[in-house]
Amino acid sequence: MLTNMLTAWSDTAFVLVAFSTGYFLHDFFDMLIYDASQSLSLLVHHIVVCSAFSLAIFNKTYIAFAVCSLLMEVNSVFLHSRKLIYLHGVSKKSLLYKVNGILLLITFVNFRILTSAWMSNYVIQHRNELPFSHFLLSAVGMAFVSVLNIELLMTLWRADFRRDQTKKREE
Repeated sequence: MLTNMLTAWSDTAFVLVAFSTGYFLHDFFDMLIYDASQSLSLLVHHIVVCSAFSLAIFNKTYIAFAVCSLLMEVNSVFLHSRKLIYLHGVSKKSLLYKVNGILLLITFVNFRILTSAWMSNYVIQHRNELPFSHFLLSAVGMAFVSVLNIELLMTLWRADFRRDQTKKREE
């Protein structure tokens, strides 16, 4: 599927993308109802993802591309773990928090940054094989997701790592 992300097909991949679209739609409406003011960038992210996945589902193309994009969600395990650890009042100095933080950074770079860069490169290299509207959706979507990833990484860095370095310098 990685060699031909435009037309490669498998029933399992199709079901994964369809199921994931349902998850993103549910999560979108949950955030819209309960947490809209705190989640504007995530709401837009979900719109971009649902648009791209719907294009793949209804055209029965780009399924491999959609599956590849789901690799970014591996990092979400550690983002959600971080939030749960915080909600349970676990100290940032605890081993659990630090291990999760390290795994969060490793998976962030490998599954968000590198996957996003690889997918953006793929879209650019195959732009002539795509209808212009599909290329435009892909390019804008990947640009938006890349900016969101960088913004999220900077937020995490400031919250968990930079603050620790600043405190150490003050002591």
